[in-house]
Amino acid sequence: MMTADPWLMTQVRRRASQLVEDWSERVYVRCIVDELQGEGISDIRHMPGDELDALIIKHTVASLLDDDVEESDQSKRSRS
Repeated sequence: MMTADPWLMTQVRRRASQLVEDWSERVYVRCIVDELQGEGISDIRHMPGDELDALIIKHTVASLLDDDVEESDQSKRSRS
């Protein structure tokens, strides 16, 4: 198992905090860092922002509150 680079972890955490509400509970930072390191990336400043954002979203767990709201909206539509 590869050791996570602390600098890369910090960079990913910082970007995740700007992108995802409650990021510390919802984003799998270690998975993102492992994937980046596997691709030979040691500094996110060397990759396009939209690629990093997509990777963060890919490793983000949906908020339970958001799921409840979506389910409620869907059930209201199906009753109409």
